[in-house]
Amino acid sequence: MNETAQISILILETAGGKGLERTLDTIASQIYTNYNIYYLANPDPSSPDGPAMPEFSKPMPEFHTLVPAEAKTTGGLLNFAIRQIDTPFIMFMRENDT
Repeated sequence: MNETAQISILILETAGGKGLERTLDTIASQIYTNYNIYYLANPDPSSPDGPAMPEFSKPMPEFHTLVPAEAKTTGGLLNFAIRQIDTPFIMFMRENDT
């Protein structure tokens, strides 16, 4: 991918990571590839390193994990992420969407 990403795909953690790999496989199978992926999760006190990076079965563009310093509501999480993204377009998904 040589161009600057035009779309940011925000994947909101809703099921503790279950279904994320399938969602990422679905995204990777699309023809359009000029995007960045952001996985958005609340902090987990039992996992100080944050969410585990998934295994990718296909080549993926940039993958970022966003975790705020303190737990937030769904709206708070989305606002937190939007402030850190600089692409003109944003797509919202949940981790079990395909």
